[in-house]
Amino acid sequence: FWLKPFLLEQRASLRKPAATAQTAFAAAAAMPEDQADSIEKEVPAEESGEQPSETKDPKPEAPKKKEPVEQEGEDPLDGVVQLMKEQKFDKAAAELRKMLRKKPDDPVLLHNLGAILTEQCKWEEAEEIFYKAFDVQKEAKDVNYATLFGLATVLTEQGGTGKLMQAEALFRDYLDKAIAQEEHGVFETYRGFTSLAENLGLQKRWGEAAEAYEQSLALGTRMFGEAHERNMAQAALLERSRRLPRPPK
Repeated sequence: FWLKPFLLEQRASLRKPAATAQTAFAAAAAMPEDQADSIEKEVPAEESGEQPSETKDPKPEAPKKKEPVEQEGEDPLDGVVQLMKEQKFDKAAAELRKMLRKKPDDPVLLHNLGAILTEQCKWEEAEEIFYKAFDVQKEAKDVNYATLFGLATVLTEQGGTGKLMQAEALFRDYLDKAIAQEEHGVFETYRGFTSLAENLGLQKRWGEAAEAYEQSLALGTRMFGEAHERNMAQAALLERSRRLPRPPK
């Protein structure tokens, strides 16, 4: 009973800046250099083709080599997922790159490669791949909010004013989409506010960071219970953000 009104309240509290992610990218790109947080499968099982019917030709023919056919329900990413579970990230990345040679603009393959590179802390490579996935999705008018989160995460990890501003805009877009999912996006909403708070803290915008931590802590308390270690850590970060000085108005 609490969930929907709580999420609506969070939507109202999410003060999105006038600039969209795209305009923030442009602004950051123009800024001088010195100013300048599981792999997700979201691809349906591919349809298997039917075997060609045999022709009734009385003349004998040389046997033809049959191409391998995917079994119905077989997912080409299953092997990658298994490699990820075994923490064989290099092999998983190599498999994805092999698939991308055949489908270079596949947004699911690109997203998952970005996720693996993130696990390996290869922030710049992950940024490049997530940008490709983002551009393909934007062109198709079907942006996946998990890709927004991945891109925002690697930008935040790299730091610098320009990348932090871009990441902030992406986290706000991600939160808008997650909150719209209502009960299906609860954890994503929690994760989004937590990451936004961390980003704002790196920008030393302590007042806004505290507001984001308040939203994250309120949701986390309802999800995990007040005494959960996550919430205790969040409460400490909230108090720290409240104590740190605000910039002069």
